[in-house]
Amino acid sequence: MENKRKISLERADYPEQVGVSSKEIAELIKDFKENNIEVHSIMILREGKVAFETWADPYSPDMPHAMYSVSKSFTSAAVGFAISEGLMSLDTRLIDIFPEYCEGEPDENLQILNVHHLLSMQSGKSVSVFTDKGKNQWIKDFFDAPWKFKPGEGWEYISENQYMLCAMLTRVTGMSVIEYLTPRLFEPLGIDVPFWEHDIDGIEAGGWGLFLKTEDLAKFTLCYQQKGMFNGQQVIPADWVHKSQKLQSDNSAVNKSPDSQSGYGYCFWRCAGLNGYRADGMFSQFGIVAKDYGASFIMTAGEVNEQKTRDCIWRHFPKCLIEADSEETPEEKPALAPLDDDLPEMQRSLLEEWLHGRKMKFSKNMVLSAAGFPLSMLPIPIVYMSGDRAGGITDVVFEFFEDTCTMSWAEGDEQNTIVCGMDGKPRRSPMTLAGMPFTANATAAWTTQNELTVHMRPIEAVCQRIIKFTFDEDSVTFNPSSKPPITAIADYLKHDMDHFLPTFAPIQILGVKAFEQAHHVLDVAHKGKFVEEETAKEKEKKKEKDKDKDKDKEKDKDKEKRRERRWERRNKDVKIKRVAQFSKVSFENFCDSWTEDFGGTPEEIKAIYEEIKLPRRATSGSAGYDIFSPVDFTLEPGKTVKIPTGIRCEIDEGWVLKVYPRSGLGFKFRVQLNNTVGIIDSDYFYSDNEGHIFIKITNDSNEGKIVEVKKGQGFAQGIFVEYGITYDDDVTDVRNGGFGSTTK
Repeated sequence: MENKRKISLERADYPEQVGVSSKEIAELIKDFKENNIEVHSIMILREGKVAFETWADPYSPDMPHAMYSVSKSFTSAAVGFAISEGLMSLDTRLIDIFPEYCEGEPDENLQILNVHHLLSMQSGKSVSVFTDKGKNQWIKDFFDAPWKFKPGEGWEYISENQYMLCAMLTRVTGMSVIEYLTPRLFEPLGIDVPFWEHDIDGIEAGGWGLFLKTEDLAKFTLCYQQKGMFNGQQVIPADWVHKSQKLQSDNSAVNKSPDSQSGYGYCFWRCAGLNGYRADGMFSQFGIVAKDYGASFIMTAGEVNEQKTRDCIWRHFPKCLIEADSEETPEEKPALAPLDDDLPEMQRSLLEEWLHGRKMKFSKNMVLSAAGFPLSMLPIPIVYMSGDRAGGITDVVFEFFEDTCTMSWAEGDEQNTIVCGMDGKPRRSPMTLAGMPFTANATAAWTTQNELTVHMRPIEAVCQRIIKFTFDEDSVTFNPSSKPPITAIADYLKHDMDHFLPTFAPIQILGVKAFEQAHHVLDVAHKGKFVEEETAKEKEKKKEKDKDKDKDKEKDKDKEKRRERRWERRNKDVKIKRVAQFSKVSFENFCDSWTEDFGGTPEEIKAIYEEIKLPRRATSGSAGYDIFSPVDFTLEPGKTVKIPTGIRCEIDEGWVLKVYPRSGLGFKFRVQLNNTVGIIDSDYFYSDNEGHIFIKITNDSNEGKIVEVKKGQGFAQGIFVEYGITYDDDVTDVRNGGFGSTTK
């Protein structure tokens, strides 16, 4: 969703104006090229301004880019907001939010696993990266995963830790993490609501799956550099920024590269190359803060060896940071060269007329399908952690024109057509694969008279797909590859297989061997054949098959639901109005109110106050916000109790909060609110009692039922309702009284 509040970072007139050397930047870009590092964008900030920025075509400022594990840092920010609002704490245990998973045999580790452990990669859980996300049981997979160590007594980089944080956030806030972050982070920073991959229940992946523009990442990094401040506003709590970047766990004994063993914060890495920290994603996505220089380095790329990329950066950053205007600005601005993606214009083949419009069918590779990686136009690095990996290419059709051709194909229930430039100039087309929207940048050429090659890069992603079709009479062979190649990715990752596989030497050895042979398994040739127009008999047969497919549609509901939700997250305008904000009253107010009704020492009341939970919805489709009891209480038939909730609510003018008993209590026990329904007006927030919401209920049971409510259990619910006034209304009085009264 586009952010209506347009905010662009301020630009320096030239790099040297804010102390950034253009000459050293040129050396950095040269270093990247000499080391074969594919860089997609660079942005350097100093003194709060953009000093330098460049993109390698086809990447551009307006296109989102896959962030991979940079996503973790955004999850961390969401947790920071939730902690500051009293929805959870660093000590909140996972089973406090998911008690249904601690039934049965007690698990000592689960009893202590908390938010701090998940944030700092000390959970102790060992979830394999090869867990099939398509099974749509991500939470269960986490709880079922084996323990590698006791929480807090080791370090292991597990992306599902952040997924579980998102699951916790979704429960305590009653909304998705994207929805939760929109008014708190995205809107203040002027970031369009981004696409974030999620499971079938709408819970964001947390540790991966976020897509952002380079400047979006720069705004986020600058906000952290400025201790949570952005455009003069405290966006992220300053104490959370401090906690996030400081050393929270020691990873020196686990990792092998310098920048991966210098310590880990709350989803931020400490840097070896300078005094600073970074958000860090696979294939060299970086948001680096140089604390001693008031500078940030932002980068998107497609280089799997991240330490090689960082070594290049450290050779020139912070070396490129100089005294302002201490160097001349060269006439030629340094810039990234366009990527070498495009096929040149080549001689057209005589086969085009014969091939035009004919359909090619390809059989599924059973080994790839069983492994969960059926052949797709998306390279493996884009989808290996996805719930929907697409795949199963078939029904391929080419049509040829003067300077272009089109390629149409099917993958599962997704149909796509892209335009490929055949004149050496790429063409762009929208496509949807794995339930995600992409922009295909494509060229095609006849490399021989019977071999047609297509180069296609999904611009939002890090890899290019290269496919060759070889035609031989009525058969066709499909040869896929990618850039960077699977061999390069496998060669790099095999050195870290001990992080991915069980700590059993024979299995690790087999895992390394499998990685070494990955390209022979994943990028294999697929045989296909041409199919002509269907005969009447074939059409009838197909009709019967279609009837059978209709019976199986229920089985595909999960996939369809996931795809629709992804599109909605990317494209829809949120129609539900945001009109209010819950918060706690002051402790002094709560203490006075509680003492009046229940008594107790200040220490006892303080303990109750600190554990008050803000109201939240149970699901994203719920209208009611559950209001939780701060203590256990029992209500016998005919008895009444008044509960100071410790909650207040700031409401936009024109809206009220209507409070009712929770429906379950009313239905089962005839619990009644003493004033039938509580009306919380928008001006009640500003009254002398801080807008403190009190709930007075009576057990009106005529069946002798006793009501028992536990601390933290919902006993009432509030619904926001819009209201109107009459045309001749001229009331100017303001509220200054308690709950349910208005005085002049």
